Amino acid sequence: MTTYMDPVLFKAAAEGDIGPFENYQTRLDQLLTPDENTILHVYLGNQSSEPESTDFVVIILEKCPPLLLQANKKGETPLHLAARYGHSNVVSVLIDLAKGLPSDAESGETEAKKMLRITNEEQDTALHEAARNMRSQVVEILTKEDPELSYSANVHGETPLYIAASSWGQERGKVIDEILANCISVDYGGPNGRTALHAASAVGDYAYIAETEKKRTALHIAAIQGHVNAMKEIVSRCPDCCELVDNRGWNALHYVVASKRTEVFKECLRIPLLDKLKTKKDDNGNTPFHLIAALAHELDNWLLVFRFKGEGIYGLNKQKLSIKDIYNGDLAEIQCWWITIMLVAVLGSAAVIADSGEACCELVDNRGWNALHYAVASKDTKAFEECLEIPELARLETKKDDKGNAPVHLIAALAHEHKQWRPVLYEYSEGEMYGLNKRKLSVNDIYFGNLAEIQVINPL
Repeated sequence: MTTYMDPVLFKAAAEGDIGPFENYQTRLDQLLTPDENTILHVYLGNQSSEPESTDFVVIILEKCPPLLLQANKKGETPLHLAARYGHSNVVSVLIDLAKGLPSDAESGETEAKKMLRITNEEQDTALHEAARNMRSQVVEILTKEDPELSYSANVHGETPLYIAASSWGQERGKVIDEILANCISVDYGGPNGRTALHAASAVGDYAYIAETEKKRTALHIAAIQGHVNAMKEIVSRCPDCCELVDNRGWNALHYVVASKRTEVFKECLRIPLLDKLKTKKDDNGNTPFHLIAALAHELDNWLLVFRFKGEGIYGLNKQKLSIKDIYNGDLAEIQCWWITIMLVAVLGSAAVIADSGEACCELVDNRGWNALHYAVASKDTKAFEECLEIPELARLETKKDDKGNAPVHLIAALAHEHKQWRPVLYEYSEGEMYGLNKRKLSVNDIYFGNLAEIQVINPL
């Protein structure tokens, strides 16, 4: 016969009374309820409000450290319960105690991050629980503690952002704000093909929330992912959100072009508020049709969209190029346009990579340039470094083009005239691993070579 937690001990745990456990002889992690709740689960689940003191939790874990990560029958750890009930002070204590434990010898993952990423039987993390119960303080703590984690969907297809966007309550806005502001990579997924974008569109205010760094809104994300129905919903409820642009001045229609989905673009032009964006310029003076002019060279399906009729309405960009100039321009000009489009496809949304698969990173242009070559050619060191944080792209670091140049060969040339590239070059100074190009030049040969050699290899 199975023996469960003594009623006296259960009552003491529920009340946070440490007395009965002070001199308890049996291991505390063996005290379980029928649902395999430990004394910490019992304590956290029976507090009507946030405990004023965390002493009970601290003392119990000092006596029995394994209780920190011990789950009940539903796979819930004490952190799941603390997050669910909004015990922010307990959440902080649990994280701090986990930080004091040694990291995993093989993966190097800390116990704190491991705890944050534990899922229950429904694949909910503690953040899912906090978002569902509108615990904004807990959401802030969790997302700031592990901002790199892209919290995936649970068994019901719900991500923390979707849960927050589809819920109601005074804390809803704060919860959404914390997730968008603190998480580096945000998963917008939801059940049955819906996304957080659909849910957010139900309440207009959230269409105006932008990411902290890239300044993308829900409309931008819907555009890059081709969710035209979500775009329609957002625009119908928040018409003036169409005016919002990202940190480069791109509007929603620029993003639709970058998604390379012609049918979505055509559908957007049937929506008056979005159609007006076709003449709006980004910070470089490019309208969406300037990007289409470059796409039309490589992708036949965009030729049907691209047209010279009324080209004057799009004007010139800051390079004094019209859409016709770009379409009829030389290969170098077109490739420069591809840089921008490819980088958005790669960096603009993690979902793009997930949808396309790792094989898409193997694609090269007619010179053998891969996406990492283009990242260098953009002359944006931050974009290049962000690419290296994506494993599928980091593997391209040693891949050579038709002339035998790896991306770092190009960096060696750029570093002469663009000082911001020198720290990047120094960081990847083990030039031998990149080999020689077809002119038998190494990375060091190019960087330390004479000007004529540099000009020959300089990509731009």
